[in-house]
Amino acid sequence: MTKSADKMRILITGSRGFMGGSLGRIAAQAGHHLLGVSLSSQPERDWTGRHVRADASCANLVPVICEFKPDAVFHAIGPASVPASFKSPTEDFRIALLTWSHLLDCVRRSGHRPWIFFPSSAAVYGNPSK
Repeated sequence: MTKSADKMRILITGSRGFMGGSLGRIAAQAGHHLLGVSLSSQPERDWTGRHVRADASCANLVPVICEFKPDAVFHAIGPASVPASFKSPTEDFRIALLTWSHLLDCVRRSGHRPWIFFPSSAAVYGNPSK
């Protein structure tokens, strides 16, 4: 945890996406220190913090993690299309797990031990009967 117990250093992969961007806006409003990682060359629109352009599925994020020293990593990279996941479930699974596995390996090699969050959506549970 950071020196200030109420403020965290949060690294967000997929920071330009729906979940990553939403978390970033909320965390920025709460005064947390943020670092966004995304394929976009543009920094996040609605929150302040640093931005790194990288493909988190294959980029060496070890130096980024070592320099930023996150207390938490929010891994919001992954396929976003439910219809595409039904059309090509193996490809959807491959993309999601490769980026997750690569991130875990980068954190391991960095020597830091942040909390790591891998969110999902309600779509994985299917349509409720009630």
